[in-house]
Amino acid sequence: MARSPYTRFKKPGQRAKPRKLEEPLHIQIVDYLELAYGNRQDVLFLHVPNGGSRHPAEAAKLKRMGTKAGVFDLLIFRGIFPHWLEVKFGDNDLSDTQKGHLLVVERLGHRWAVCWTFDEAKVIIDGWLK
Repeated sequence: MARSPYTRFKKPGQRAKPRKLEEPLHIQIVDYLELAYGNRQDVLFLHVPNGGSRHPAEAAKLKRMGTKAGVFDLLIFRGIFPHWLEVKFGDNDLSDTQKGHLLVVERLGHRWAVCWTFDEAKVIIDGWLK
């Protein structure tokens, strides 16, 4: 039986991570950000490329360059105020590493949210940026 292209290899007993299933939602959210807020001078948004499959040497290099595990997917600024958005799919929840990042974000006084659908993301983003 062929392996689904939408899941990564997993260790026995470990649930597969449907990262590829999150990608269309993530892209839809960024498209919305571009359309609704791309021309605003006081708004900046970017993707934090922590996920994905990488060769171990590339992963080690990125770690030495400052890549941090658990950092949320999108960083959105309105003026000097940062907002973190994590995109999830299905029944996925925050990993323990992401929960650790969340504690740092809260300690710094930044806003954050987790979304599972485009409609959730739109409400969150509009609340932060309008």
